[in-house]
Amino acid sequence: MTHRTREQPDFFDFSTDIRQELMQEGYTGAAFAVEFEKRQAIIVQNFKTMAKETTGQVMTRAEFEKAIGL
Repeated sequence: MTHRTREQPDFFDFSTDIRQELMQEGYTGAAFAVEFEKRQAIIVQNFKTMAKETTGQVMTRAEFEKAIGL
């Protein structure tokens, strides 16, 4: 099992990228929070779609990490 540390960021965590994009696009307050959740959900769904299209079945995160050697 791989344990994440501060030196080893979560490869699948795009929250920093999403926040930076939203700030650049001028989102603030409640609109920022709503759009953040929306975009984060889209990423999760797209990963599930990619995994299903590639293998014919949805993989768990642990299965995916094992498959790619993390």
